[in-house]
Order: sequence, then C-alpha cells, then structure tokens
Amino acid sequence: MSGAAFGLQHVYGVSDVSVEFVAEVVGEALGDAARNPEGFAPFTAVLNLDGSQRRSRYGLGDDPEGTLDLARAELRYTAESARCVALVWDGIFPTLGGEKEAVYVEVYELGRPCGHVVAQPYRRGRRGVSTTGLAAQDLAVMDPIVPATAELMRRHLGEWTEQCRADLCDFVFDFDYDIPYADLRAFDDNPHTCVPILEQWLSDLPFGDLDTEDATAALAPLARYLAEVLIREYHGRWDVIADGEDFTHVVVVDGNDGLSHQLDPFALVREYADAPLPPLSAILRHALDRVHR
Repeated sequence: MSGAAFGLQHVYGVSDVSVEFVAEVVGEALGDAARNPEGFAPFTAVLNLDGSQRRSRYGLGDDPEGTLDLARAELRYTAESARCVALVWDGIFPTLGGEKEAVYVEVYELGRPCGHVVAQPYRRGRRGVSTTGLAAQDLAVMDPIVPATAELMRRHLGEWTEQCRADLCDFVFDFDYDIPYADLRAFDDNPHTCVPILEQWLSDLPFGDLDTEDATAALAPLARYLAEVLIREYHGRWDVIADGEDFTHVVVVDGNDGLSHQLDPFALVREYADAPLPPLSAILRHALDRVHR
C-alpha cells in the first residue's frame, strides 16, 4: 500500500521514499495484528540505499519496554549503507471515542537530526483488521536511533540548501506582500535583489529590547542572505562539520590560494546580536573577508 493509503504523507522529517517504507511496515504490522489478537511481536525494519530491506523480530515477553530498548540498541549499529530504520510494535492509542489498538512505528532516516514516532489506529472485524479512518499520527520527536555523523548528514545537504533559499524567499515575500512578482523572480538570479527589503527590516529591529538569543534568531534571514551570496556569486556550497558530538552547517568557498575556506553564517550574525548593526554592505564584506583570507 502507498503512504497516502495510510495517511502517512503527513509524517515529517523523512523523504518520500522513507514514507513509503513506513507505509509498507505499517501494512505488514496490520497483517501481524490480524493473525495475533493478543498482540503481535515487535520487529525492526531496515531500508537500504539500494532498495533492499531486512527484518528482525523479537519475542513477546514480560518486559515489553525492555524488548523495545534492546531493539533500539541493536538498530544503533546499523551500517551506513542503510537509508532508514524503523522499530514497530503493538499498542493502545487514546481517541475521543475511546482507546484503539494501534501500530506504533519509531522511524529514523539516517543523517536527520531526529526521529519520529507514528501511530496508526486500527479496528478488528470479521474480515481481520482495518484502519479506523484516522490518519497516522506523528506523535513525537525522538533522538536519532543511529548516531549521526557528518557524512550521513551530507546526504541531505541539497534539501538544506533549498530550504534555506525557500525560507529567505518566504521572508522577502512576507515582509512586503506588494513586492512585484518580477522582483521576486529576480531573486533566483541575483540575491542582492532583496537588499532594500533586508535593510529596511534591519533598521526596524528593536535590538535594545532583544536578548542575545532572540536577536540571533531574528537575524536568521540575514544569515541566509549571506549564504546565498557566497553560493551564487562565489561558487560556495553548504557542508556539515563535526565539533565533538555537535554538527554545524557551514558554507565552503574554494579560494584562489587553492584552499577551501568555511563560514558559519549563523555564527557570524550572532557576533552582531549584542551591538548596533553596521550597514548590510559591511556585514557582507565581513563574510567575504572570512572566506577569502
């Protein structure tokens, strides 16, 4: 069955391929539920990059939570040849109409910052089990099952790049609903098109009323603008670097000296969070100096 058949198109934080994978394991679990009225045994599922899959099944015991913890621990060591992992179990889901039996899936796509817990309620009938009409619920955000690495996170850099650009475009449009469509389209070719809007927005920011954290968050569009200039005009690219157990997205620019220089645009704008802002051109020059020194 497709992801849409189970309402799984609303599962966040995974690719369409992984959504289809989750739909497949939900269908498999519903078959298990039909054959086991007292509850089906939990299992793990792995989707590899080449499209192959594997399953590991666990017995029903006196310690269901311990069994799930064991399954998670074993999934931790999934090879980087995998695209997505899932832990599937039988449970109860509360609804306005009372408690329903449900398939639970804890799903994690390798390289993402978090996993998700999905619940698909179902009912029993003379012909087995069927979904209740309630779409699968994206219930919670979890820590990654498979530890993140910079290499795994690089799988999603194209998506990160497009999302940063889309967020900047949305900011420009939301700031000025009357912006001519031609000007908005021009941004695709020239990120400097949005400079007048950014300058007006920056001049209106109440910096004296914002603490460092709030000011840094408010300056996120500025960071995205700096990244766009480095990418479009200086052939930069987003990358991920590791700092201990933490990971940071940076823009990498290859210099004339034959070396690659990197800039975290969000860290750079944080330097301006506690002080009056200089002109936008000066902030851009600061960014360019960082990657061309």
